[in-house]
Amino acid sequence: MEKQQDDAAAAAAAAAAAASKMMITKGNGCIHNQSSKSRRIQIPASWASLMIFALFLTVWTPQIKQSRAWVMVERNYMVIKYRKSRSMFPDNAQKALEPVLLASDMSSAEVELDENMLDADDESSNMITAYNKSLVRYRGRVSYDGAYFSGFQIQEGRKDARTIQGTLEEVLQERFQNPALRVVGAGRTDTGVSARGQAFHFDLTIPDHLALQRRENEGQPRLEYTMNRMLPTDEICVWNVGPAPIVSVTTEEDTFGTPVMMTRQYNWNAMLSATHKLYSYRICVGPAMDPIHRFQRWHVPADSTPTNTTTLAALLEMFEGYHDFRAFAGAVQQTEKKRKRQINTMRTIYSCRLIDESERYDRDGYYRIDILLKGALYKMIRNMVGTAIDVSRGRVLDEAMFVKLLQNEKDGSSQLGRKDNKSKPAPPEGLTLERVFYGDNDF
Repeated sequence: MEKQQDDAAAAAAAAAAAASKMMITKGNGCIHNQSSKSRRIQIPASWASLMIFALFLTVWTPQIKQSRAWVMVERNYMVIKYRKSRSMFPDNAQKALEPVLLASDMSSAEVELDENMLDADDESSNMITAYNKSLVRYRGRVSYDGAYFSGFQIQEGRKDARTIQGTLEEVLQERFQNPALRVVGAGRTDTGVSARGQAFHFDLTIPDHLALQRRENEGQPRLEYTMNRMLPTDEICVWNVGPAPIVSVTTEEDTFGTPVMMTRQYNWNAMLSATHKLYSYRICVGPAMDPIHRFQRWHVPADSTPTNTTTLAALLEMFEGYHDFRAFAGAVQQTEKKRKRQINTMRTIYSCRLIDESERYDRDGYYRIDILLKGALYKMIRNMVGTAIDVSRGRVLDEAMFVKLLQNEKDGSSQLGRKDNKSKPAPPEGLTLERVFYGDNDF
């Protein structure tokens, strides 16, 4: 009996530590993971959420039986996998799930996002983030030197890897004595990639929020000051930390044949609320580069095949527009095989320009590539830069093959993939996430 009680207590503690993660994607009128064959819904394995979700399942029992569904537990999550057409869970299933999110005291229905999985248009419009009055969402900006970190996201199986997310969570968990507190970033940067205007959010309980406001009203240091005192300031710093706005969305819904304007509230989300991202990649094509810039700039070898910057600028502008970037993305085929579904590799680039920085740094051959886009695939920007520089140097690929990769045509038979692009990705040191843009200009 005591062992059963201990097991139950351990399960409850594990559910709390799961930090209110719920993985649901919505698209084309369904709640699913966009696969045409296999889908999964994941819900934290807390007793309240399981009991309420069981009521939801009773409504869909016939459909679930037909879809050969099965239930399992993965790392404190109840996972429901099923096979069915895209019409299994219609739109009203989203509304039926919203009480589950609130009753189980979850911070929101957070979507566990993988940037190389998402369609650019789906990142904000087709994801569920239900507003929860029991928690207060905070947001902030973070700048960091990527040379000291193994990327932004915590890496499972690598406890020794220093990450931005892990570092921020350690500070916030210590500050609020809450081991379940989690940080969500606007995007995942690779090892060695830096950021000036990365964004993140986290949730505080009502008592912690009120205590924080009371301390600040009394003139005590603000949260961002406390966080920066606890962070390694020569490697990472935060700014603009404060409560996030509640997002209200008004839509027209049909109620018994009468159109009614309905307003729903959602949590502001660092990833889903983003409208654009600005990346920059710095290079040196001259004979010598200042060693101080070795972690922020790629020194392209100035050998017998120098970089033609006129050609490079023209190639970069060809990236602008809506293209299939399958040949410029990393690990697409491996991920498709693992997830058993095809990845949407269509992306929109609003601007891709080459900026001369030689006069600014008083050194020949200094350039910066500015790329403004909605969202990027895994290693997409580094592959774009590496390929364009190879072509401008007359190495590995010619311009005709570059155009073919960008148009993604393989004799009309199949898509071109990363294996058809022989260029290597540009090193991570030259890449910087300059800014993540949102609808409100105050952040």
